[in-house]
Amino acid sequence: MKTLVIGDTHFHNSNKGLRHEQLKTIKRLYQLDVDNVIFLGDVFDKRNPSPECVLDVKRFFDGVFKDTYILRGNHDSATKSDNGVTMLSVLERTGETNITIVTQTMLVGSYYMIPHYEDDLVVKKYLYKAPKDCMVFGHFGFDGALNNAGDADCSLELDDFSNPTILGHIHSYCRERDITVLGTPYTTCFQDIGQKYYGLVEQNVLTVHESNHGPKHLVLEPEDLSSLSVYEDCSYLSIRLMLDSTTMEENYLWDLKRKYPQVAYWDLKFKVSYDEEELSYYDTSSLSDIDDDVIAEYLKQSKTSWNNEELLEILSELKNAD
Repeated sequence: MKTLVIGDTHFHNSNKGLRHEQLKTIKRLYQLDVDNVIFLGDVFDKRNPSPECVLDVKRFFDGVFKDTYILRGNHDSATKSDNGVTMLSVLERTGETNITIVTQTMLVGSYYMIPHYEDDLVVKKYLYKAPKDCMVFGHFGFDGALNNAGDADCSLELDDFSNPTILGHIHSYCRERDITVLGTPYTTCFQDIGQKYYGLVEQNVLTVHESNHGPKHLVLEPEDLSSLSVYEDCSYLSIRLMLDSTTMEENYLWDLKRKYPQVAYWDLKFKVSYDEEELSYYDTSSLSDIDDDVIAEYLKQSKTSWNNEELLEILSELKNAD
């Protein structure tokens, strides 16, 4: 039996064009020679997706005919209560081919599926109960796998894993021991740059493959725009353009759209700039150095709503504590 494994899809909630390109990419993957499909969670991008998004995703799954398992991700759960309530239930189907929504841990043959749980101790309990010779599929991370904000948002340690494991939730592909964080089959946002992976499992052995299709997100500076010619065949290209100045010509965005028609979405951002000589530093090594004048200058340069009396009161308490 060969299984296709797909990481977080995050079908976009409001951008219909982007969502359709995401769905096209997954449709291509369904055309691979596999027996069944496992989604590792976060099928939807929002906990409460729009009706249009739900209908588009439902129409897609109504048209696939391979047994499919969809793990509940944290973005799929209606709340953080782990009660199994999820919009994914509208995709469930039984018949000649099944679509099964995994809202509680289940064992299917040699596959042990653990959906998202808010409490890491619950995940650890189920990992401990995983039968030997099974492959684990889950929607959670571990200490050392960073999310796209650069944080490790899970306390699980490598020693908590005893089985070969394939994980969703974390968007950055990585492999540690027998653990594979699959990443996403295409970039879902500007923090996912470089992600385009899917997995194939046969006899509990995973091979990871790159997807050459699907949306791409790039962060560029104006001088990098000449490189866009290599993306002419990209199905949906999003560009975040980092500009040096907050001033631009009135028709700048229109000119970009005309010159680079292959770009579907532009996001213009301005770099943070400052003059180091304008920065003020206070040496707080000694609390006695902080007086009324220092506090007045701090209040002048900051946006705090505190007043002199409040800050001096706290300073006095700190001195007395010493």
